[in-house]
Amino acid sequence: MKIFFVPLIVALLVIIAIDWFIYRKLKKSQRWKKGWRRAHVATALPLTAGMASLVFIPHDSASNDVLRWVMWFLFIFYGFITVKVVALLIYSLSWVKSLPEKGKKFVRFAAIASAVILAVILIFSMAVTPYRYEVNRVTLTFENLPKAFDGYTIAHFSDSHVGTYGSDTAFVSRYVNAINELKPDLICFTGDLVNRRTSEAEPFNDIFKRLHATDGVISILGNHDYDDYSAWETAAEKEADQQALRRLEDIYGWTLIDNSHIFITHDNDSIAVIGMGNYAGSSKHNPTYGKLEVSYPNVNDSCFKILLQHNPEAWRAQITGKTNIDLTLSGHTHAMQIMFNIFGHKLSPARFKFKEWGGHYTEGKQQLYVNIGMGMVGVPMRIGATPEITLITLKRK
Repeated sequence: MKIFFVPLIVALLVIIAIDWFIYRKLKKSQRWKKGWRRAHVATALPLTAGMASLVFIPHDSASNDVLRWVMWFLFIFYGFITVKVVALLIYSLSWVKSLPEKGKKFVRFAAIASAVILAVILIFSMAVTPYRYEVNRVTLTFENLPKAFDGYTIAHFSDSHVGTYGSDTAFVSRYVNAINELKPDLICFTGDLVNRRTSEAEPFNDIFKRLHATDGVISILGNHDYDDYSAWETAAEKEADQQALRRLEDIYGWTLIDNSHIFITHDNDSIAVIGMGNYAGSSKHNPTYGKLEVSYPNVNDSCFKILLQHNPEAWRAQITGKTNIDLTLSGHTHAMQIMFNIFGHKLSPARFKFKEWGGHYTEGKQQLYVNIGMGMVGVPMRIGATPEITLITLKRK
């Protein structure tokens, strides 16, 4: 997890200005009782003081428990900001002098009602949506798919971020069971097992060992799996933690393909599954670890190829029109943990950062599927962006 200090300070200044404005209005108003003013101060001061204290937390070296509390606090703080700003914007319409008294009363009621509805949505996004996984069944067709793989199924999941759950294994256990119940031919995990350190995964060891498929579980590393979000005393300490994560996935029985590949053979037909290290793309915090030329040197051969790449930005930057890789599976975006389904059209703020942020995309004969992930990072909420398990069925044209 990374705390961005400039947005934090800006948010702090904005909320102080808003709280002071609300306090002055409550003090002058004859309509609101003194108790409302006291309640406002009793909630505003602790939140402001807590937000200010985040500036002094050494987030790179803080324990996982501390950072989980920070995540919860950020959710509460930004939730209060959102509710207050929306309510205040609507309520301010009642200050229009030309508005009749009945109109002013309606606007005030609408402001309060909007605040309550928004608060309920935020609570739901914290307590319910993150734990309601969805299985999306997708059929993808290819002209060059080998006959033996016609109907082949792949269970794709991504971005577990188990550090966010601490030692609470209930949700992870449920979605592991759900993946197994699909009885896929292959399971693919496209990175971000942890948030910062390998130790976060230890409570989940026995659970991830239960994952099984006919052709096994294949995994890659995500940007959080490279330990770039922690402060390390030495490079050797960071490397030791990296190796510990790799050993852990091996203990799970997963096949980690980091800048490498494997072949899966059925009858006399084969497909290649390529694992490419994380591509930094638009991120200024993470280096690029992906080396396609190392992952699969003869990238334009005639073999049917599936690429696992955590960041979907690599698809346009390095794959489409430059290789003949047939299918790319990615994660990373989380749909920014906010998504709305409006008359069948999915909308997310992620579209302003990622051209391909969730779902199925095609470019000529090349295809991409972006899974919006299972876990959470930054703030512990998902507004509409239900955790996703994708069951992909490959079909031959």
